[in-house]
Amino acid sequence: MACPLTPKGVASGPRKAYSMSMDRMNLETDAILSPETEAGQRARVAWEAIGIAKARSQLGAGLYVDATEIAAWIDIIGTDHELPPPPTRRR
Repeated sequence: MACPLTPKGVASGPRKAYSMSMDRMNLETDAILSPETEAGQRARVAWEAIGIAKARSQLGAGLYVDATEIAAWIDIIGTDHELPPPPTRRR
């Protein structure tokens, strides 16, 4: 069953075991989109770590974005009714 916050059409269908990172796969064909070099992987992992640290800091400061608003926003991306991302709030 898909997560209720998962955008329509993403991560649906039977689960598969993937031998590589999902960001390099075309899920429709299981084809590799492009090889990732070791340097590219290190840069991506560093970028992800910075984003995770920033998110943890914001959560620690009481900042959040409502999950329902995120799900609704994701559903309208690329449509004629596209809106800006939902606002960050403080708890």
